[in-house]
Amino acid sequence: MLTCGTISACAIIPLMNRYRGFTIVELMVVIIIIVILAGITTVSYSTWRETSAETQIKSDLHNAATALESARTDGAAYPTSLPSSFTASEPVTITLTRTATDFCLQGTSTRISTKFYIKKAGDITEGTCPALAVEPTRLLQTITKTTCPGDRTLAKDARDNHTYWVKRLNDGRCWLLTNLAYAGGTDNGGVATYGDVIPKGNGTGSTLNGPDNAGAATYTAAKYYIPTNANPTLDPATPSVSVNGGSVGGVQYGYLYNWCAAMGAQSGTDACQTVPSITSSIPPNINKSICPAGWRLPTGNSGGEYEQLYNTIGGSMLSLAMLQRGGSWTGPNVFTGQTTVANYWATATTGVYNNFAPAVYYKDLVAPVSINMTGSPPKSEGYAVRCLIP
Repeated sequence: MLTCGTISACAIIPLMNRYRGFTIVELMVVIIIIVILAGITTVSYSTWRETSAETQIKSDLHNAATALESARTDGAAYPTSLPSSFTASEPVTITLTRTATDFCLQGTSTRISTKFYIKKAGDITEGTCPALAVEPTRLLQTITKTTCPGDRTLAKDARDNHTYWVKRLNDGRCWLLTNLAYAGGTDNGGVATYGDVIPKGNGTGSTLNGPDNAGAATYTAAKYYIPTNANPTLDPATPSVSVNGGSVGGVQYGYLYNWCAAMGAQSGTDACQTVPSITSSIPPNINKSICPAGWRLPTGNSGGEYEQLYNTIGGSMLSLAMLQRGGSWTGPNVFTGQTTVANYWATATTGVYNNFAPAVYYKDLVAPVSINMTGSPPKSEGYAVRCLIP
């Protein structure tokens, strides 16, 4: 039986029991609770971080898709890169794949491994972009008035594989919506199997004489000229649809042709007269021109096809982005009106005499648009060519 020698000695025992340390079991319970709380915090943070990253990707995808649609106006092609108006968030990368009429945007983030994408007129979806359908390329030479598309469509000139926008406009005719950029002969894998006129200038082989920007003005040899940054393209996504000649790849005026070249180098006629005469004239064949087979130059005299189109769409070409500027070539290395006017060769059954030819002249293409249907410039000047199927 324990006895206390003194009162103070007996008092120490309960004090020692009161201040003893944690047992092993108690410490383990505390540690387990701390681990559980830490795990919950970690999981919550990880979930928040992943949700935040997903939201960021989706927001960037939405904004990028909106920017693409804004850049594609009036039926133009989608741009080849993301517009400068869009900037991705710092941890997000947006990658574009596109055709002229479709696109897919892929979104990734350095914070998560999950990927998302959005397609044209689609919702944001988890995963990677599916392959876009390859767009069939129509040939200009196979389009007829009946088969001409009612929507802006890309088509290729079989002669040199240059591409153009085409559309049946309000006047019921099929029009090239971009200026011609053809240099005669076949190039870039092109073929001459559709009965096309391949003008023979005094260039090499069946090519026209040009680009002869520094050459002397003439109406007896088929010549063409290329304005600075004319940007003829084989990429079916970049032909210009802008009234000022602008395009994804830069300015795109097309080529400028003298009258002889525009009319397909019809020797012995007023299209390419070797011996000019003031008293006699041989009218050219208006169905023969540098245009692709089945196409021709529009008539430009009063009441002609240019004027009918102009009147049909309310006197404004801008609503269809029909016009490209390009001015004209008037002499050695002299291009005029590149940023303000558009000059087009036209045909007429009368009034095509000697050294002058009919043309259509558009001025101040920003607004308002003014038009001159009775222009008669020298045949030696270089003007743009726009073709139609009547």
